Parts: sequence; C-alpha cells; structure tokens
Amino acid sequence: MAKFVCANGILTFDQSPDFLDGSWCVNNVTIDLSSELVNYRCMGDDSWESAISSTKSSTFTWETALDDVDGIDLDNTVGVEGWLDFDTVDGLSYRSLVIITGTSINAPVDDVATVSWEATGNGDFTENVS
Repeated sequence: MAKFVCANGILTFDQSPDFLDGSWCVNNVTIDLSSELVNYRCMGDDSWESAISSTKSSTFTWETALDDVDGIDLDNTVGVEGWLDFDTVDGLSYRSLVIITGTSINAPVDDVATVSWEATGNGDFTENVS
C-alpha cells in the first residue's frame, strides 16, 4: 500500500463555470482505484481459473473546512464535472476528471465545521510528470 502525504493540504478542483474553482486546505483525502476482473479457464489447466484486468474505475473522497468553501452553493455542486488535482509532499502530482457525486456538512458544537466531498472519476487517473 502506498502512503501519500498531502503537500500543504492542497487539493484543487477546476471546472467551468467557475463557481466551484478553488484550492482547498483539506483534512484528508482518499483515492480508491480499482479494476474489474474477467475470469476464465483454459482446458487442461486442472480447473485453475485465470483472470485479466478489465474496466478500471476511481473514486475520491476529501474533507475541507467549511470556511474554505464559504460562498459556494453546496446544493448545486452534485453532478458538477471538473479536474481534480492532488499534490503530495514527495513532489508527486495526480489528476483526474471527476464528477462530484455527493457532499455533506458536519457542524459539531465544539469543533470546526467541515464539508465532506465524494467524486467518481470520469476517465483516466494520471500522474503528472514534471
């Protein structure tokens, strides 16, 4: 399992129209990459099943302080498509076109109010090479 440390906590979402553009200080980021498998058996393989990778998918979740997204119409963010960029302390940078699939607000009495974001990748998840 790879470990990522968010460089200065920066995650950028860029889309047009720009009512949701921004670089946010995030508390945490989770990136899940997966691949569907197609299973098959060849005659004479003594019933051992083999698999090949098929369709790949990605999902993203992150949390921001509510102040960081102040002024954004949160109820109109679901369904918005844009580019999500994530930079790590190690100088790695990742990019994916995503569709925001959900938001939720947590406003405790004795802590900072936060917004949780969920998104699904719409195409490649790529490492930006400098």
